[in-house]
Amino acid sequence: MRTTTFRDVLLEEIAEIKSGVGFPISMQGCESGDFPFAKVGDISNRARSGEQFISDAPNWVKNEDLSTLKFTPFPTGTIVFAKIGEAIRQNFRAVSTRPMLFDNNVMGVIPQEERVDTTYLYFYLRTLDFYHLAGKTTVPAIRKSTIEKLKISLPPRVDSFKLSTADFESINLTEDSQFYLFLIKRVSHNN
Repeated sequence: MRTTTFRDVLLEEIAEIKSGVGFPISMQGCESGDFPFAKVGDISNRARSGEQFISDAPNWVKNEDLSTLKFTPFPTGTIVFAKIGEAIRQNFRAVSTRPMLFDNNVMGVIPQEERVDTTYLYFYLRTLDFYHLAGKTTVPAIRKSTIEKLKISLPPRVDSFKLSTADFESINLTEDSQFYLFLIKRVSHNN
């Protein structure tokens, strides 16, 4: 029987960690534009309805407003989650299927596609309870530095079975993720 060897890496070695931005009240409520601007509630709503992906939101921002507001969209394939408040306890995650903006209560993990597959990393992060990572303050909060130092177990040659982020809309996670779930189970038994 062949043994699969996993290697542990820090999340910061295979992904960029990015926080969302404050969303001026004066800009909220725009129902059209170039970039959806999602909040924690939008991520939670997707997860509660059984969806793993997020591609729209009730608020939108126009391209010409990005430089004025100093906003940079999160790229397609970013894994997003709550970073402040009791919403962390829900442990919801979603993957963006288009460039999007997120508010300052959201943190995103942007996988380096040449180092790790987004789908594998999404499922791996779903196995972690982020609430235990939150600081023990009046309002629970997750620090970027804490997320960056998470140990991630990677199977050998993850990139050999990488899925394109362009295919996210058509992925049937129930079928296409079986291999990833198998690998994650192997990780948990080997550690």
